[in-house]
Amino acid sequence: MIEKIMAAADGFGQWYQKLLKSCFFLSAIAVILFQPSYFTQLPVLDKVYDVLQILAGLCIGICYLAEIVRKRRINPIVALVAVYYGILILSTLLNQGDMKGILLRSANFVIICMMLDLIAVYNPKGLISSLLIVLEAMVYLNLVTILIFPEGLYASDYFSAYWFLGYKNQMINVMLPAACFGMIRYHMETEGKLEKNWKAWIRAFILILTTVLSAVLVHSGASILITGAMLIFWLFQGCFVDKLFNFRNYLILNILLFFVIVIFRMQNLFAFLIEDILHKNLTLTGRTVIWDRTLELIGEKPILGHGVPFYEDRKLQYAIETKWINKAAGLHAHDRFLETLYRGGIVLLIHYLAILLTTNHYLMKFRKLKGAKIIAFTLFVYLTGMITEFYDFSPMFFGLMTLSCYCDRFESAGMKDAENGTEGSI
Repeated sequence: MIEKIMAAADGFGQWYQKLLKSCFFLSAIAVILFQPSYFTQLPVLDKVYDVLQILAGLCIGICYLAEIVRKRRINPIVALVAVYYGILILSTLLNQGDMKGILLRSANFVIICMMLDLIAVYNPKGLISSLLIVLEAMVYLNLVTILIFPEGLYASDYFSAYWFLGYKNQMINVMLPAACFGMIRYHMETEGKLEKNWKAWIRAFILILTTVLSAVLVHSGASILITGAMLIFWLFQGCFVDKLFNFRNYLILNILLFFVIVIFRMQNLFAFLIEDILHKNLTLTGRTVIWDRTLELIGEKPILGHGVPFYEDRKLQYAIETKWINKAAGLHAHDRFLETLYRGGIVLLIHYLAILLTTNHYLMKFRKLKGAKIIAFTLFVYLTGMITEFYDFSPMFFGLMTLSCYCDRFESAGMKDAENGTEGSI
């Protein structure tokens, strides 16, 4: 019986390996899974997306299960992410929260991690190219809507201005991965040698510059810092030596910043940056008030947290209204670590740290490779932004961590191995 299952999995595996070589198929899957925020405002299109995402999820899920049966292994980060959302679903269920919302979000994020894991083994170049085409188009379309509708493309009950990629602070969820893949794609085409393909360098530069311009036009302070840092990294990446600029050091720095700013409130050390450059007050536009309330809520349910509540329930939990913020601003903790503790308590936080440490293992293993340097820095600025923000719609946050296992596949030798069907380094 087991032999028959293995034989069937092998036969099916040969079929989907051919399918994964098609850039058209990969681009179509990316378009389906990465739904722009604006499309959720179009009821008919939103329902079409729901159906397509279910079909795409089933397709990827079946292929991934077949891969597990064939190879008898699973990417540890994908497994950890799946358990992470399992804990979140359990906490939400126990607290009678928004089960529909968390189930849909969890399925989407886990399926994206599975897709990245599956395709990176057999077609890393096609994966990066397809994702770049889709995300790049979304970034440029978003800039067009910002230029045409400076006051916002649409509004909601919570905020008055949204564009193609949504609210100003959430645009980074597409812009940052797009910039990352633009850099990786350039490296894969040229091995970092400009004379091999200067057009690829220009393409990546314009894309990164567009993300900076978009952040500036919508006045998103955190996004300006993040995209600006990516631009500096792109222009001076030769100065980022791996002994100093590696994910382990980035992670340590991020945790230190969390304690300095969020816990000990020493943001006066960064007064010049906050007040003169970002033009914000030292309460970080009222975030210190939100952090205090979140810490109180964490103390109420420290083990498994509050889960993911309905929006109205979350507003009532905070009920914050000050000079700088209104009740709608309290829909999340405005910090990744605090939000993790709020939603899943100590159990979820420990699991989240396990994901970060596993990612660190791979990025340190490949730290001398260009792909690892790019992904490590991208995750660093992502995590830095999450000190004062919680990016709820962020499928590529864990997605980038999944790709950290395959940094060797973004080198010329790794791409040849993929073409020959050789397994990756996991």
